[in-house]
Amino acid sequence: LFFEKKEYASRAPKIFSAYPTKGLQAQIVTIKGIRFNSVEKRGKVFIGDQEMILKSWSYEVIVIAQPVPSRYGWPMLKVISNDGKVSNTIPYFVQDSSRL
Repeated sequence: LFFEKKEYASRAPKIFSAYPTKGLQAQIVTIKGIRFNSVEKRGKVFIGDQEMILKSWSYEVIVIAQPVPSRYGWPMLKVISNDGKVSNTIPYFVQDSSRL
């Protein structure tokens, strides 16, 4: 049992979904998945190469706010754990407010 627990704990975070799947500056996004770790061991969230603003963090749900975008389009969203493990990626559309 101890071996199984250790193996499970060493696995990377996994994203199941993000809602909404597109947004503008200050958009609040909820990410659901597993193995995000506790709030004390929170990692970081990126859309493309831009770090997002963390609003809340738990083992299965992360809430972020999108800062002023560094670029627009379809960069990938990912979670990086506090020990450097990278999650799967999912597409997230960063909207250009000047084109609305």
